[in-house]
Amino acid sequence: MKHRVHSLFVLRVLVAGLLLLLGGCFLFADGVDFAAEPRAGEAPLTVTFSPLVEEDIVSWLWDFGDGTTSTVQSPEHTYTDEGTYSVTLTVEPRWGLPVSTTKSSHITVIRRDMVSAPIFITFFMNPTILPHQRSSSSPRMRHPPSAS
Repeated sequence: MKHRVHSLFVLRVLVAGLLLLLGGCFLFADGVDFAAEPRAGEAPLTVTFSPLVEEDIVSWLWDFGDGTTSTVQSPEHTYTDEGTYSVTLTVEPRWGLPVSTTKSSHITVIRRDMVSAPIFITFFMNPTILPHQRSSSSPRMRHPPSAS
């Protein structure tokens, strides 16, 4: 009887451990989400990244898409070169396997000299061309017949 109780206890512990492991895998079945602010601007652009995860995470790995990474939970990163960047977050929950999410073309950095300012163009039209102002290449104007 003592052996049977011990076997049941071990079986329960193994099943509980397996459920925790599988639960961690299914915990992020849809991936892990994150936010970035701002997502576009002039170089140099400093972006704050925030994971949208409430579970017990033991490690973080951010890939900013420009050849740099971070293991900080909520890092700030400065993009210095013009371009569009994909960002990947990989997290490892305490009770499961690592999960990654990549957001393609998530950050857009433009050069400072490419930022456009409003351009105002004013056109002046003079509907009347006097005979002495007309050159030989100017088209002749026809006047509508006068109503009498």
